Formats: sequence, structure tokens, C-alpha cells
Amino acid sequence: MSGYKNIALTDILPPKIDARTVADENKFSELVESIKQHGIIEPVVLQDLGDGKYEIICGTRRVMAANAISMGKIPAVVKSLKDEDLIGVRLDENSIREDLSPIDEARYIERVMKEYGFNQRQVAQYFHKTEAHIVQMLNLLRRDPVITTMVEQEDISASVARELLRIPQEEKRREYAGYAKRSGANVRTVKSWVERSLYDMNRAAGQFTQPEQHEPQPMPDTFIATHPCNCCGRVGPLDAMIIIRTCPDCGQAIENAIHQGVFRDEQQPGTPNIGEQGADDGGTNDSSSSSHGADSDTREG
Repeated sequence: MSGYKNIALTDILPPKIDARTVADENKFSELVESIKQHGIIEPVVLQDLGDGKYEIICGTRRVMAANAISMGKIPAVVKSLKDEDLIGVRLDENSIREDLSPIDEARYIERVMKEYGFNQRQVAQYFHKTEAHIVQMLNLLRRDPVITTMVEQEDISASVARELLRIPQEEKRREYAGYAKRSGANVRTVKSWVERSLYDMNRAAGQFTQPEQHEPQPMPDTFIATHPCNCCGRVGPLDAMIIIRTCPDCGQAIENAIHQGVFRDEQQPGTPNIGEQGADDGGTNDSSSSSHGADSDTREG
């Protein structure tokens, strides 16, 4: 593998702060079997600590699985990063490659904040996330342990949980969480439950304010598609335009007349006078009148 090193498992240390806290035993067993058959396809990412030792940035489960089957050495990408860079890289690598759960991400954010003394704004900068995202992740972890467990066990999604956490009453919030789990309700449905619950709660508390009444806005005029006439150039309603069928010779004659501009109004800027156009082309009065006849035929269909 070009660009990779084979590193002894005995020289690899666990991460100082692991992004993953819960391991799925079934998935881990599948990973062990996969590595037995195919080896490690995606190298782990390590931080060079010096003195021949390395810390895992990404790939803890792969290192554990390799240890379980006594591989000896594994392929790895070795980096030398500052602590502040390592924080964000570890989260990014694990989110992309290790399918990090929302709760694992939230716990990792919390541990980084405690370990480095970061506030929400600082940790948002290091992770290249918005501060609102950090707040939402921490709320998933801190607001209600029952909701946290349901997300962790994949009974409900993180998006559904965020909607449920808007409900201040713990009993009502957990009741709706149970509904969502049993019915498999999506986030849009749960949001409607939450909105109704908040509406009822505020009205019962006398805090409900009737929305302002506004005069209905007039409906816009009906849109009418228009198109310029291919003959005279005047713009008119598209549904009033007609299609005519001609033989090839007559069709060519009409097309030539259109290109000569003989159907266009004299008043339109840049349009040659029909008489002048005929004179310039060496045409006769008969040909001019023939063109007008074609104009008449075209308009009448």
C-alpha cells in the first residue's frame, strides 16, 4: 500500500479521548471475521508520539479486531499534528469512516470541552461546526437520559429527539417519544405533535396570544404566456397563436417573406418599410401584394 506504514500493534496506544464510547458486539464480530478473510482494507490513522509509539486517531475498532486475531502489524497512515488540530481531525475521521453515532459525537464534544477547558464557541471553531450545532448535540446528551438512550439504541432518530426536547414537561416528552418509537413516526409528524402540545400548554397557562389578523392579500393576476409572432413580431397570447400547414414550396415562400420582414409593422423601430424593402430587392407590386396575401392567409389559418 503506497504511502502507508506497517506498524506493530504493540506500539499503538489507545486514543487519549476516544470518539466512540459504545461498541456494537455484533458489528465488531463481523469486523473481526472480515479482517480474518480480507485483512485491513482501510488503514488506521495514527498520531506519531515519538520514540516509536503511536496514538490512534481513527480506527480503534480495527486495532481491537486486529489484536483479537493477533495480526502483529497493521497498515497505518501516520500523522504529526498539534493537539488543537488533532481534536477536529479525530472527530472528522471517525464521523466519516467509523459511522459515528450522534450520541458518541456529543460525548466526544463534551469530553473535549472538559479536557481542554473549551467553551461552546471554541469547540465549534475546532470542529468546524456552528455553535448552534454544538448546543444541539449537547442537548441530546444532557436534557433527558431516557431520550438519550432511545437515540443511542436507534429507537428514534436524533432529529426526532431534537423536536421532542422542545417539550418542557418530562412526562409528556417521554410519552411522545414512546409514540414515536412504536409508530416509527418521522420528524415531520413528531414536529406537528410537539407544536400542538406547546400550543395547548401555552393556552392552558393563559399565555396564548391570538395571532394577528391580516387582511387577505389580493390574488395576483392570472399568468398569461405570451410569444412574439414569427411573422410580424408582435407579442400576443400564446394560446391565440395558430399553426398553418403548407406544401414545401409555399412554406419556403412564407419563410423567405418572414426573413425579408415584409410582415412587420412600419412603426416598429428598425423594421424596413414594406415598399422600400420590395424596391431594394427589385420586387414588383405584384410580389408585394402576393406577400400581403400570404400575411392574410397566415393570420386566418
